Amino acid sequence: MSRPKQIINRKLVLEAKKQLTRFENHHMHLHLLAIIKAGDLAITEIAHFFKVSRDTHTRRINLFGKEGIKGLMDKPEGHDPSKLGEGYKRISIR
Repeated sequence: MSRPKQIINRKLVLEAKKQLTRFENHHMHLHLLAIIKAGDLAITEIAHFFKVSRDTHTRRINLFGKEGIKGLMDKPEGHDPSKLGEGYKRISIR
């Protein structure tokens, strides 16, 4: 089996360190720390330490590389459409 491509580089680690001070008391701080540590340690070790899967950690690194800090921010989840009919919606609003 071939060796996986290196997904982290020095530039990405430096950018994560730069952003780290902006998110001191936020879950984003942990995501950035994990990215910084990926420069030194194996992704499997980091994923185990932060209790996430390797795929999740790899996805976060890739998102940070492509979109920057916005890639790590929580995305709104979609919602199911309303099951109420139009007549019932008008009654419940009044």
